[in-house]
Amino acid sequence: MIAKQILNWAEAVKQVQERVTQLRTPFGEGDAGTGFLLAASKSRNLVCVGTAAHMVDYADEYDFPIILKKDDTEIKLSAADRLILRAEDSDAAVVIFERPEGSEFMDRLSQTALHVIKQENYFAAGTEVGWVGYPEVGDGELSFFAGYISRYSKQRKEYLVDGVIPGGCSGGPVFCIDGGQVKIMAVAAAYIPDEDCPGLGGISKIFLPPDWVKQFESRHP
Repeated sequence: MIAKQILNWAEAVKQVQERVTQLRTPFGEGDAGTGFLLAASKSRNLVCVGTAAHMVDYADEYDFPIILKKDDTEIKLSAADRLILRAEDSDAAVVIFERPEGSEFMDRLSQTALHVIKQENYFAAGTEVGWVGYPEVGDGELSFFAGYISRYSKQRKEYLVDGVIPGGCSGGPVFCIDGGQVKIMAVAAAYIPDEDCPGLGGISKIFLPPDWVKQFESRHP
């Protein structure tokens, strides 16, 4: 069976939004952001949600719960329920947990992840990318943004894009359309304001340890 060719942003967003969730913590640097299904394991029914590290740092350090919400459903993950892994050199992280049985939230979230790319050529200046998230401005509904990669910032250790990443969108997936397929390539990290122009967005490469399942199993036997 030949996969449907994705030809525009509207079609791409339909695929991505099935895998996106709002992510909230009681305290921290902004209490609401975005997460997305990054990987899933059938061997132990595990789910791996990608997000920005600063969205989960405080909850991880002080064992506060993390709430994932999609539409009108949600799940609350206590410190005992999950494992948080963070990149050492970027603002990217993952939240790993077992898929709860009978969860309406999990029924709303797609069970399959999109293809993830890490090759450097996809991050060349001039590459068009899109991202989604739940902005605090307006009604807080899932919104789409797009722009072009400007360059890599050695100081910030992230790529800069000529587009806004409003508060609430931190942790959302950054994606591209390649060969007629939607591919996840980064995490929306931050908005970098400027006094005289709209500013830039910062995006961090995907962080997904190859042994994420084993790491969870070692701490949750």
